[in-house]
Amino acid sequence: MSPKRGVCVASHTGHRQFYSILCNKIEIRNLALESITVRILKEAEDHSEREGKSSFARWTVLSVTTLSSFMAALDANIVVIALPRISHDFATGVSLLGWIISAYILATAMLLLQAGKLGDWYGKKKVYLLGFALFGIASALCGLSQNTAELISFRILQGVAAAILSATSAPLVFESFPPNERGSALGVNGIAWAIGAVTGPVLGGFLVAIDWRLIFYINVPVATVAVLLGLRRIPESPPKRPLAAGAGIGINLLSSVFVALTVAALLLWLTLFNPIFALVGAASFVVVVLSEKRSKIPLLNSDLRRNKGFAYSVSALGVFQTAFLAIPFGLSLFYQSLLGYSPIITGLSIAPLPIFLGLTNPLSGRLADKLKKPAIISIIGVLVVGVGTIALGFEMDSPSLSPVYIGILLALIGAGDGLIWTPTIVGIMKFTRSELRGLANGTAFMVSNVGFAASIAILVAISATFLPSAAISQIYLGNLSNLTSSQALLFKEGISRALIVLGIIGFLSIPLLFMIRKEQGKS
Repeated sequence: MSPKRGVCVASHTGHRQFYSILCNKIEIRNLALESITVRILKEAEDHSEREGKSSFARWTVLSVTTLSSFMAALDANIVVIALPRISHDFATGVSLLGWIISAYILATAMLLLQAGKLGDWYGKKKVYLLGFALFGIASALCGLSQNTAELISFRILQGVAAAILSATSAPLVFESFPPNERGSALGVNGIAWAIGAVTGPVLGGFLVAIDWRLIFYINVPVATVAVLLGLRRIPESPPKRPLAAGAGIGINLLSSVFVALTVAALLLWLTLFNPIFALVGAASFVVVVLSEKRSKIPLLNSDLRRNKGFAYSVSALGVFQTAFLAIPFGLSLFYQSLLGYSPIITGLSIAPLPIFLGLTNPLSGRLADKLKKPAIISIIGVLVVGVGTIALGFEMDSPSLSPVYIGILLALIGAGDGLIWTPTIVGIMKFTRSELRGLANGTAFMVSNVGFAASIAILVAISATFLPSAAISQIYLGNLSNLTSSQALLFKEGISRALIVLGIIGFLSIPLLFMIRKEQGKS
């Protein structure tokens, strides 16, 4: 063999080995790529399945909490419509009749802080569903009541359940959704409340015409469905015991008792205008402050007390709830007592307010998700509602009322109100840590309840300034025929002045909202 041919053979053999090694490497790389691709696709499929389950779970949470929002709004409005019929069946005077409403509000306001804390500690799902079941049982018992004392007692139980639902629903929704969807989710809750507020007087009018007990029985199937759905579909929310300094495990019993007494005395003072209740409330509040300072397990966590954003948000919430929550109540009295409207027509006349509130709630929620300083939305809302309320007050005193103009003003007030509530609640949740959101939400709703009582008290105090107590009682029972023409005119003027004052009070929340905006810029 010539040397040249040997070189060629060696070269050819070397090339074959090179190509063989290269092909093997390519095959190994392809197999590796195929394996990686399969693994990536499997992980993507698993992630998609988990995401699908997570998405289904959070929308289930929203569905169940939306039911509770609807039921709470429906129940509050329906009971007011039924009071005259209950008074007739039980032969109850106005003094006791008022406690059918007051007992519920008192029980709810007194226990919101404690209910929120229990939700943080023992799991929001467990505590929330317990509250829903209790609400259904209490509603059934209210319907079975045979006298006023029984009805008031069961209304207290219903208020306890409402406290649990109110304190745990918003944190449950907030923690179930990603940050970019939380405001929208809470806005959906606002729509449910608005629908409940709209249908309450209308549906209540039909149910009361059949039997007033149906207004309580209607809650039972709703609660049953919600609890069964929640047990199966809402994911477990693990207890989150506070770890921060000053956030011990347990409830300060002394503070709990005197917070309840403070809120009860304040609400009674705002309802009955008896200065003794004001003194009792002030003394109880002093006890709460001293107890909280010395306790290792304060009722209101020390982190929340130092949280400026939370403090400003809750204070602003209290101010504009005081300013605006009595508007539907005042209009209900105006339409039924002065214009002689039926409960159904009254509900339809007031409907523009909650309808537009429901329409703007999800919009403000989406904006709150996108904006770094969403307090600007609430500022715009307060301006709109304040101007609308004052204009409504002037229209109520007009010699010739325009139903169309009143409807436009109510739509304006509802739209502005929808810009206030959701961004404020979203802000409160964002300012607080996960393990404190139940307590924070309970605090917000307690302040909201006090604001509602204060709003009613202001409206009643101003609108009935020049009327005798007997005339006021007849107005609340819807007995226009028992009023003289001069008394009816005085009440009409009083409603007008009250709405103007409430509109002005609403503007007092604007400085607080600007401080909230400043804190949002820091976070």
